[in-house]
Amino acid sequence: MNISTKYFGDVTVDETKSITFPYGLPAFETEHTFYLLPMASDESTPFQILQSAKTKDLAFIVCEIFGFFPDFEAELSPYEIESLRLNEAKEATLLGIITVQDPFQSSTINLAAPIVMNVKERLAKQVIVEESVARRRALLFQREEAYARTDT
Repeated sequence: MNISTKYFGDVTVDETKSITFPYGLPAFETEHTFYLLPMASDESTPFQILQSAKTKDLAFIVCEIFGFFPDFEAELSPYEIESLRLNEAKEATLLGIITVQDPFQSSTINLAAPIVMNVKERLAKQVIVEESVARRRALLFQREEAYARTDT
């Protein structure tokens, strides 16, 4: 299947690799199907593009949160666990949406609303994390200063 993308023009995607957001994304509730596209052909970067299958200009730069914040924690509600059909934590991956800055080292990641994806079922949902657990945005490359976690 071919889709039009924001960053790469028209690309061929494997329909079996689509990611379904049953409820869409906040502010994009009618967008349900996305694809994760690599930013580099050799997969040398941790960053990917979360591209809408329907809307060319709807694309987000994302990365796996644990690659930059290995101690990050996000507690899911029973409803979120059920709606994503998660049986074990290892079935999920957490993606953070990147806000690219100039210079790139000043780019931030949204830790307050990660995307939780059931890798096996290809289901995803953006969830809200308690403010006491994560700052809204954290610098990607200065984890120690940017990542705030409170132990209560």
